[in-house]
Amino acid sequence: MTGRPDLDGTLQVAADEFLKGIGANVVQIYLSTPGSLLRIAVSSGTPLSPEPKTNLQPGQGYAREAITRAPVLYIRDLERGDPAEGRQLLIDLDLRSCLAVPLVSRGRILGAMVAFGRRPISPDAEALQFVEILGGLVAVAVERSQLRQSDQEAPERPQDTGMSTTIAGLNASQLAILRLMVEGRSNRQIGEAVHLSENTIKFHVREIFRKLKARNRVEAAMAAVRRGIL
Repeated sequence: MTGRPDLDGTLQVAADEFLKGIGANVVQIYLSTPGSLLRIAVSSGTPLSPEPKTNLQPGQGYAREAITRAPVLYIRDLERGDPAEGRQLLIDLDLRSCLAVPLVSRGRILGAMVAFGRRPISPDAEALQFVEILGGLVAVAVERSQLRQSDQEAPERPQDTGMSTTIAGLNASQLAILRLMVEGRSNRQIGEAVHLSENTIKFHVREIFRKLKARNRVEAAMAAVRRGIL
């Protein structure tokens, strides 16, 4: 975990969506640390234990590979693919294929999201687009959380622009709420940040879903990244 509850929640939802979206058995999200190291933040699916002697996470080597193989790293058969640290441990766990995406925002490498399957993962064009968009969403959430923690960015508040709509039919208040949603904040936390009641936030969230044709927060955030709103 990152120690930042808002971000942890967002990462966990993203890992769960990645797992379901491509039919994987394991998903791990790694974040970069000072010194260009990677550490695991969250995981979904079958829990994996680190290698006893080195304490290496099984997917860490492929997370590093993903960073150098943008936009997507895809290995249908780990036994036949290029070797990476931890490969044999994954094979011993009967994990045979890998799909991974780097987390990059504005040129900064923030980590990687990696999935493994016991059966070959066979992504089509739509699945690959889903993975890239989800990776972009996670990268935006990580970057915003880092900026907020270092006090480089104050919580955004809706401004009265005198315009009824802005981007994708969202007004200024809804854009501010959408950005806070991507950071993983709850309705109560968003209300405190923008000085609106929780019921008002719920109304705006429903309107955001409707306007972006989304069924939940993850879909709304993905739509926002796809349209260049965030």
